[in-house]
Amino acid sequence: MVDQGFKVTTRDATKLQRGAVAALEADAVIANPPFGAVREGGKSKSWTIEEYGQPDFHTTAIDHAIALRALQQMKDDGRAVLLLGGVKGETQDDLRKGYRAQSKREF
Repeated sequence: MVDQGFKVTTRDATKLQRGAVAALEADAVIANPPFGAVREGGKSKSWTIEEYGQPDFHTTAIDHAIALRALQQMKDDGRAVLLLGGVKGETQDDLRKGYRAQSKREF
C-alpha cells in the first residue's frame, strides 16, 4: 500500500470525534455515505446534530448525519465533496415536491 499522506479513520461517522481525531481538523472531506433511514427495533434511528449557537438539528437520514458531522470536523477554510441521497419521482412535479419536503429544506 502506498502512503499518500492521508489520515483515515474508521470511527462511527455519525458521531462527533473528540480528542486527537478532532484536533486534526480535516483540510478536506470526501464522503459517499449510505443513503436514507436506518431501522433499529422497527423504528427509524434518529441523530441530533448540535451546532454552536444554532438550534439542534434532528434527522433520520444517515447521509445527512454523516455529512454534517464531517463538516463539523473540517477546518473553516476546508473543502468538501459530499454525495448525498436524492428523491425518487416519476415526474418533474414529483421531484420538485420531494426536494421541497421539510426534511430536505431543513438540511
